[in-house]
Amino acid sequence: MGKRRNLAEKYLLPWTLRLCRNSYLTAVRDTFCIMMPFIFVLTLLGMAGGVLLSPTGPVMNEDGLGLGMYLSGNLHGQAYRESDLFRTLEGMQRFFAVCNVLLSLLFSVVFAARLSKLWRCNSILSVLCTLAGYAFFLPGAVSSLEEFFMFFVGRGFFIALCVATLTVRIFSALSHLQCLRVPVPAAVPPRMAAHMRYTLPLAVTLTMLLLLSILWAMTAHSYGTLETVLRDHVSMETSQSLGMALVYEFLVRILWWTGLNGVGLMAFWSEAFYVPAQIANELDGARHIFTIAFFDSMMVSLLGLAIAIWVFSSRRDWRSICAFSVLSLLFSISEPFLFALPVVLNPAMLIPYIVAPMVNVIVGWAAIAWGIVPAFQYAVPWATPVLLDGYLSTGDVMGFVLQLVWLSVDIVIYSPFVIIFNLMRQDEKPKDGEA
Repeated sequence: MGKRRNLAEKYLLPWTLRLCRNSYLTAVRDTFCIMMPFIFVLTLLGMAGGVLLSPTGPVMNEDGLGLGMYLSGNLHGQAYRESDLFRTLEGMQRFFAVCNVLLSLLFSVVFAARLSKLWRCNSILSVLCTLAGYAFFLPGAVSSLEEFFMFFVGRGFFIALCVATLTVRIFSALSHLQCLRVPVPAAVPPRMAAHMRYTLPLAVTLTMLLLLSILWAMTAHSYGTLETVLRDHVSMETSQSLGMALVYEFLVRILWWTGLNGVGLMAFWSEAFYVPAQIANELDGARHIFTIAFFDSMMVSLLGLAIAIWVFSSRRDWRSICAFSVLSLLFSISEPFLFALPVVLNPAMLIPYIVAPMVNVIVGWAAIAWGIVPAFQYAVPWATPVLLDGYLSTGDVMGFVLQLVWLSVDIVIYSPFVIIFNLMRQDEKPKDGEA
């Protein structure tokens, strides 16, 4: 234990402290903390629409519970797809699909406000510039209402991060240039004058955002999106290898550990390979192991940490956070737990947080490759309750068993680190409320 502690103090802790002092990452963490109620509520609403109301989902579809067949008068196949019930459910589902768009938009607004304080520029104009950036960006990204909703499913955080960062950075740099300040007559009301002096920086910022959006749309149209480029240069067989899956999971977890949404930032890879693999499994009866549903089901990992803390931790504050976060963890909403414990930028949790899901990848790959568990055939919302998610995604009780095995493995991996952390704190003075 002494060697591990010396290693952490010499290398890991200084690196972690540098990251903790990074003002940009601090703004990201603050934004997540502010957004936490919205993340929880909107995610659950989106999950409810995807699971309960989707006409092709696990509740309504005949491959699932078949409630849609019952409500439509025992219609099946194409007749069911042409029924009034099917169209009604599709229309209702659009209201729930707004949740993904709203989460991304709200995150960008809050993040822009935090960045405006960091980079010392007008917060109201920064937020409005960010909203304008969204408006300029969307015409080149989507061409239909359905595509608009689907566009934000995996990319929402990435879009919010990029639009807010780029917009506020440009506006902040320009607003500090005295040569761009507009002289305002003294007779102008102070509140109006405080904003009118930024007219030129605002005009240049919006013009640049408009031109960048047009350039991005033209580039994507001429050369294809990043997902298209990846599919042209990397084969599906390569993306389905165990090594690539481990690299993908490692990058997702290390990004999350720094406070960035790893799933969102790695969406270009999952949409290039794991989403098409999921569609192939569902429509063509393919048997790809690594699909988007496979990785969504592995969100059970943090529940293993919570259980390990309940059983082995002597810290009352950690145990209370686990009790507070258990509902969100059951629905695979990890942000409250990640930022409250915290796991984010916590050197004591770095190794198990990365190792546990990577071991899960290996276990899941072996179970499916050896025919013990069916491939993840059905796409269900990622916030579907733990264990139920495994059953619905595979259409077999063995999917439930696989998630149970993952959970057990995660508890075993996390437990020694929880115990070691208890021992490391024995010589420290307990805080108020701690054992």
